[in-house]
Amino acid sequence: MSDPARRLAHGDEFPYDAPDEWWRATGGDPPAPRSWAHRAARGVIADLQDRRGIKWSFDDIDEDTRAEVVESLAEIIRLARVAAPDRRYRVVAASRWPMRKGKYRK
Repeated sequence: MSDPARRLAHGDEFPYDAPDEWWRATGGDPPAPRSWAHRAARGVIADLQDRRGIKWSFDDIDEDTRAEVVESLAEIIRLARVAAPDRRYRVVAASRWPMRKGKYRK
C-alpha cells in the first residue's frame, strides 16, 4: 500500500472530525465521509498527525473546530479539482513557478 493510500485508510479508520462521543466509545464503525473531498481532507489530517513536531498540535481541539477544519480542507480540495481540467492551471515544470505577470501560464 502506498503512503497516500495508508493515509486515506488511517483517515477512514480514525476520522479526525468524528464526534467526541465516537472517540469515547469502544468499537463501532467510524462515521463515513460525506464526499470524496471530505475523505481526502481526513487523509491530509492523518498525514499531518503522523509528522514529528506538529502531530500533537491536533490534540485537544474541540469537536466543532475539528469538523470546521476538515470541511475547510474539503472545500479547498474540491476547488482544486474543479480547476484542474482547465489548462491555465497546469504547472509547466516542477522547478518553475506557473505564474507570470499575475496571469496563469498556458
